[in-house]
Amino acid sequence: METLRFRRWELRCDAAATRAAYEATEIGWAEYCGCVHCRNFHLARDSVYPAEVVGLLERLGIDRTKETEVYPYQEIDEASAWYAGHFHLVGEIASGPDFWTEQPGGGLRTNPEGVEVLTDEFRMGFTPRLTQVRRPFTSQGTLQLEWVAAVPWLLERRMPKRM
Repeated sequence: METLRFRRWELRCDAAATRAAYEATEIGWAEYCGCVHCRNFHLARDSVYPAEVVGLLERLGIDRTKETEVYPYQEIDEASAWYAGHFHLVGEIASGPDFWTEQPGGGLRTNPEGVEVLTDEFRMGFTPRLTQVRRPFTSQGTLQLEWVAAVPWLLERRMPKRM
């Protein structure tokens, strides 16, 4: 395991093991799902991640075309929407805040201390709380990189507005 520092986190990670897990993963969530929102994300993917994040993903061994999950959660305007998603990596948080915090009545909410705002359009953090773990990661110590991004709408057609 290598120690890597990124902003307020110190991570112990195994980039080679992470890279091998992604090589064993055929496709990312957007391609797997194929819904209109995921098709849009697939088209916009190259513009979503800031250069700093692309560099971090490469250092961690993460294939940025194979998100573990991607979903829209709030329309910004007719031209864009907030999407969220995550990646897995082999490693652990040595120091730094968790992206999630437990609510008093149960459940989780975003921890303001655990979210790093990289640009007006991109936020991220790390958590040991895992969801949608793919088989290549199940036998290893795994960490989740959570992200939120403003994604442009590139498809010609949109989902109808709810009544």
